[in-house]
Amino acid sequence: TARMLFLSGDLGSDYTYFLPRLLYGYFWWTENGALSVPWFSPAWCGGLPFFADPQVMYYSVPQWLTFFMSPDLAIMVTFLLFALVGGLTMYLLLRNGFGLDPWLALTGGALFAFNEFYLVRMAVGHLTNHVFMLIPLVTWQLILSSGAAGWRRWALSAQAALGFAYVVYAGAANLLLPFVLSV
Repeated sequence: TARMLFLSGDLGSDYTYFLPRLLYGYFWWTENGALSVPWFSPAWCGGLPFFADPQVMYYSVPQWLTFFMSPDLAIMVTFLLFALVGGLTMYLLLRNGFGLDPWLALTGGALFAFNEFYLVRMAVGHLTNHVFMLIPLVTWQLILSSGAAGWRRWALSAQAALGFAYVVYAGAANLLLPFVLSV
């Protein structure tokens, strides 16, 4: 299905919202450099606020992939990368966090990697929903931190906090409450 959705040239209609914003970020990066915050975009209606928009994903994987490849390829790589991360960390969460049998954990990881929410949202064009696949990673880090002590506990908690921060900076602040409740 990923090949059909992304290689056929028939991207979902909501990509008409996100693809231009990926290009605005690319224009900003080429003109001002990687460390400059894109407070506004001259490409958007002659200079409207850019970074203040909650769905701007300048500090996200799809945007940074766009700096080095075409936006449609960046979307496909994001889809595959986050499906892999989600499936792998779901396996690790189920196996090490919840102590399930390896085959059950593998089944759970595979089911999560290809869950309908993620497939449909990415096919339609809700690019910010790629963060959904980080739920098992953040959950696993928090479970590991509860059993750790000292600096390791703080490091694992900080990694989980970075996962929550990525949700906001990847333009998915609307998913923060469901993300927290799922964890």
